[in-house]
Amino acid sequence: VTLTDNLPAGVSWAISPAVSGCDITGGVLSCSFASLAAGASVTIHISGTTDAADCGTITNTATVGASNEADTTDNTSTASVKVDCPNVTVLKTADASPISAGDPIGFTITVTNDGDGTAKNVTLTDNLPTGVSWAISPAVSGCDITGGVLSCSFASLAAGASVTIHISGTTDAADCGTISNTATVSASNEPSDALSDNSSTASVVVNCPNVTVLKTADEGTISAGDTAAFTIVVSNGGAGTAYGVTLTDNLPAGISWSEDSPDCSIAAGVLSCSFGDLAPGATRTVHVSGATDAADCGVLTNTATVGASNEANTS
Repeated sequence: VTLTDNLPAGVSWAISPAVSGCDITGGVLSCSFASLAAGASVTIHISGTTDAADCGTITNTATVGASNEADTTDNTSTASVKVDCPNVTVLKTADASPISAGDPIGFTITVTNDGDGTAKNVTLTDNLPTGVSWAISPAVSGCDITGGVLSCSFASLAAGASVTIHISGTTDAADCGTISNTATVSASNEPSDALSDNSSTASVVVNCPNVTVLKTADEGTISAGDTAAFTIVVSNGGAGTAYGVTLTDNLPAGISWSEDSPDCSIAAGVLSCSFGDLAPGATRTVHVSGATDAADCGVLTNTATVGASNEANTS
């Protein structure tokens, strides 16, 4: 009695457990038994481990023969195994764009197995943009951020299953411009023809404000005893909202100055204003005035200075 089976290529086959008279050589299972009594049987079990190259249907046929057999119509048998492969994908999206410097920033990363097979040893890597202190919120088992790199490791991901990771941080004036980065996933058993959707890039535009100040005298020349007055206009000429806008002006000494803004006050000769947030294109105007006397003859000069907590360029 003999058995022959040309085993499917791509798998390292083994007989388990070993059977006397059987071996595998050159990918062919061969068995030779001296005789097989009426009603007797021999069972051979072969096994191996598949990989991404084995996706599809693995089929093979075993053939037996005996030197004294008359009916050979049932001497072959074919069996098949369907090997399902995974297809891990990643989609990265920004929570919001554009934002203003100083605003929170966030990305949502979704890893999905769109294939029919379970994805094994799934990993996600994302080199996060510098300048932001990133955190995973909420925490996800298997994920952490070390050295500015988001790394996730999942033992397996069933067909149709997904994992969502949300990362967030807070921007500042140094982050103005476009913040862009790419997340990449992989699975140890994913075929090479399914790798085209293994990365995803998302971007956030961080707009910065540009607060400016313009101070003008109501009149360039007055007589001692007249009222001296200045108009101060604070503007945001940038694309981003200006946060925590302030104005400071050390007013010329010798005059009892007054101002007309609910956001301002004068103490010890210093005009101080807190305007809060200033949207792009918005302005605030302050008028200061005071009566002069003979001691004020000459030129009254002073400088107003503005700032915003999230402004990059203060020139």
